[in-house]
Amino acid sequence: MIKGFRQIASLTAVSRVFGFLRDMAYSHFFGANALLDAWTIAFKIPNLARRLFGEGAASASLIPIYSEELHKDRHQAKQLVNTVVTVLFILMAAIILTGEGIIWAYYKFFTSTSETRLVLSLTSIMLPY
Repeated sequence: MIKGFRQIASLTAVSRVFGFLRDMAYSHFFGANALLDAWTIAFKIPNLARRLFGEGAASASLIPIYSEELHKDRHQAKQLVNTVVTVLFILMAAIILTGEGIIWAYYKFFTSTSETRLVLSLTSIMLPY
């Protein structure tokens, strides 16, 4: 158990260092300006969805159940995965379409600065990510 903890802690530390280096590279190449701020803000929503549905609770709860079902009945395990993937696809499609609708409505009904329009445009592009 200690070995597993050390491995996870080490990989987390490496991930944090690479994240820090990534942020330094962004600052070096883009500078501290509105473009980098807009990109960072626009990336938050899709990245949060990816972390929740791809790396977070969904995968953490699915893997043990799938593993258990796989030992019991392969057909049932396959059906479980198909159902989960279908539900996640429908849920993510609904979130993307709703987000695109909100962005469209904001463009249509509100006046905004060029920075806000840039954030909305980038969010619209990155939302399916």
